[in-house]
Amino acid sequence: MNKKRCLNCGCKFHPQKHIVNQRYCSKKRCQLSRIKKWVEHHKHNKKYKANRNEIQSRWRSNNPEYYKKYRKNISKKTEVLKTTTEKPTLKFLIGKNVFADLQKAKIVDCSCRLVLTRGKEIKD
Repeated sequence: MNKKRCLNCGCKFHPQKHIVNQRYCSKKRCQLSRIKKWVEHHKHNKKYKANRNEIQSRWRSNNPEYYKKYRKNISKKTEVLKTTTEKPTLKFLIGKNVFADLQKAKIVDCSCRLVLTRGKEIKD
């Protein structure tokens, strides 16, 4: 393929074969410039806005129960997560006195199960 010149930086580049009218190189700043121009163009294009709004309203009218089902499924998933999660186990390489000091300083949360190095388990 022939090289093309980038509209943003002016350097020559090999266009990708699957992008027919590629006019920007793959540099990050050139891609950001391309996207910015696209957004600006569509921000002021009344036909684009009208078409997008019409398509969205048509989709909503064809799928009236979508959001109700979505919210219901999300709440089911969170309920399953809440019921299946167990308290985490923390293993410490410290003595009981140091742990008590950490607990008083509120560095350690006591809502979990603690296993000390001596194998003794302290339950909440």
